[in-house]
Amino acid sequence: MGSPVIVAPTTALATFSPQNPQLIGTALYSVVYNRTPTDKLSMFKSLDNGVTWNEMDVAHRPTISGAMTPVWIYNNAGLILVAASSGAASGDPFFIQLFSTTTDTWGAQVATGLAGTMEATPAFAIFNPVPNEMVIVGDFDALSFGASLRAGYYRINASTGAVISGPIGCGETINTGDAWFPRQMFIGASNSVWFTFNQSPTSGLGNQELVVQNLSSTHVLGTKITIDTFANLPAPGPDANTMINAFSNSTRVALCWSPLNNNTRILQCSLASFPSGLNLQALPAGNLSSVSTALIIVQGITVLFRNELDTIDGTFTLTYRLDPTGTSFDPAQLIYQPYTINQFVNVSGDGFMTGALNNGGSGIMATGATFDTEFILALAAFPSSLSIAKLSGVAGALILASASSGALCRFARPTKDRRSGYPIITNKELMKLS
Repeated sequence: MGSPVIVAPTTALATFSPQNPQLIGTALYSVVYNRTPTDKLSMFKSLDNGVTWNEMDVAHRPTISGAMTPVWIYNNAGLILVAASSGAASGDPFFIQLFSTTTDTWGAQVATGLAGTMEATPAFAIFNPVPNEMVIVGDFDALSFGASLRAGYYRINASTGAVISGPIGCGETINTGDAWFPRQMFIGASNSVWFTFNQSPTSGLGNQELVVQNLSSTHVLGTKITIDTFANLPAPGPDANTMINAFSNSTRVALCWSPLNNNTRILQCSLASFPSGLNLQALPAGNLSSVSTALIIVQGITVLFRNELDTIDGTFTLTYRLDPTGTSFDPAQLIYQPYTINQFVNVSGDGFMTGALNNGGSGIMATGATFDTEFILALAAFPSSLSIAKLSGVAGALILASASSGALCRFARPTKDRRSGYPIITNKELMKLS
């Protein structure tokens, strides 16, 4: 592939959605937080599976603030709902911005008058179709126990954008000295919403825990269930708010997290047997740090992307693993070993995002941590193989490089790295792709 596709300018940030980009009909949509010249929401659309992108309704870009991470869902009925902040301070009121995928225009802005999520931690959203609700989860200043963060959620009418209830506390109910970081949600059996939390002691002593909690379709909040535990560092640090990736389809649930940011633990089972039937797969840390992950289930295959820093040579390595059965991943396949010391991140700095492509594959959409990332890429997964899009050097842009069309894809020849034994793509091979 000649070069990746620049979706948005260098000062833009990708936003949180259960899938980003999201396939709606035959088009891909992505909401972008465009930070210059003023803070705006931008809606980008692709009709050719990510090869080209155009911004919709530029004249009516909504103005937002960065105090709350913008999050969005599609309601399966022609509306995208974006939750964003209208104030500059943490906890300032948030609103719901509507966008019509029928007319590709920005619509009403529904003021809530209620506190948005905490500025220091990201928010997440999901669409639950049976109650027809957008559920937003995050940490809230008003719910915190002093230095200990506490999570809460809102329920939003997915047709009107009106708040149904919230913020309602979830996760921790009494102050135990732990901080609760809500992470990605997924839809479980009987149209319930499952929250995921990274529970971490603020003192640094003790264990990090991966905790889940159910919100039934009738809005009953269930008990907390710890599904994985990992020893914490002696002092709290960047590892304390590790990302949790969660995804489900009609038959399978998959979660992964990287406690201490140097290993990855994946838990999977059938949708009907969650959480008692979870199967744990642990990937060793080795000489790794700053591990970030993304996970999606496509065409019955769990695809895990992992980006990690090798502490010996100081380079980042991006790999993928495939699990067709939900019980065992194939060996890691190296996609690229970059020569820059940057990683693929989303606005929280803890992971990156995956989204659907029109051919049933998956794509990565990411933003550079320091806005000077060498490249950002996308992949497409298929039952028999993984097609790799061209990895290229467009500095600091939000990029989606689609591998949907074979005519647009060219492949480099890997060589075996003497130290690690992994196949790597050299800079010389990359130049051949330009």
